[in-house]
Amino acid sequence: MRKAVAGHPQPRELLRSGRIVTVSSVVGVYGRMAQGDHMAARPGIAGFVRALAAQTSRFGIRVNAVAPGPVGRDMSAIVPEKTRADLAETTVLRRFGRAADVADLVAFLLSDEAAHITGSVLEVPSAISL
Repeated sequence: MRKAVAGHPQPRELLRSGRIVTVSSVVGVYGRMAQGDHMAARPGIAGFVRALAAQTSRFGIRVNAVAPGPVGRDMSAIVPEKTRADLAETTVLRRFGRAADVADLVAFLLSDEAAHITGSVLEVPSAISL
């Protein structure tokens, strides 16, 4: 991906702006039992986002990541209700987020209203309580 976006130097006149938003997970920030794969991969995504933001900022490209907490969606329906309830209780808001919560944040990061945000990993809908 890096090469496709930033691998070929471009004169600033040809490439004046752009936005990249990737989706990660709060699991990479806070960790959870039996999710070592997330713990290994998600911080790498955060580092990649920060490095790519630094590399592409000269071209006016902003790079950010969204790290959702538990989000109610079709896939979560297969999780037993007790497990879902326990997981919801670990969030600050004590509930699952909505897919729209994540989509709204992505839309904001893609907008001109977020013109000064780059190299950030933003958590949504809420951080896992410690």
